[in-house]
Amino acid sequence: MHITFILRLKHGYLNLNLNTMTTPIEDSELNTELQELYLKSKQWISDLEFTHTEIEFIKVLLLKGGNDPELLIQTADIHNNLLQLQNAISEFMHQLESIIIKEIQVMDMSLLETYTKLLYRHEGILQAFNSLKGTVFGSNKHQVK
Repeated sequence: MHITFILRLKHGYLNLNLNTMTTPIEDSELNTELQELYLKSKQWISDLEFTHTEIEFIKVLLLKGGNDPELLIQTADIHNNLLQLQNAISEFMHQLESIIIKEIQVMDMSLLETYTKLLYRHEGILQAFNSLKGTVFGSNKHQVK
């Protein structure tokens, strides 16, 4: 029995043979798709760097506006998760670089699993941050005096 996993990407599909759990990197179209994953990861890093700056600003507002311990803890949790995610994305980008420049000739399912996990973590952190921002800026008690 032949099992193939297909991942829909911007310019086509990435097919992986699940019987061997690997695929040789021979196709230029596949190389293009891997480069797109790399660029997407780079965009995530930029998003997180911007969010990091905003978190620092919110931390200052909270400290000046009354020290709501719950919001300070929530801010610290988001900040820590953000830094961990930045490191994980950087590691993923190094993995992609090795595949793209052909240092690694075979790719396995862990690449797609990692991408999917990072995607959901990225979305989760941005949602948590937007919720925090709504709480902080939706309340008058946290305004700077």
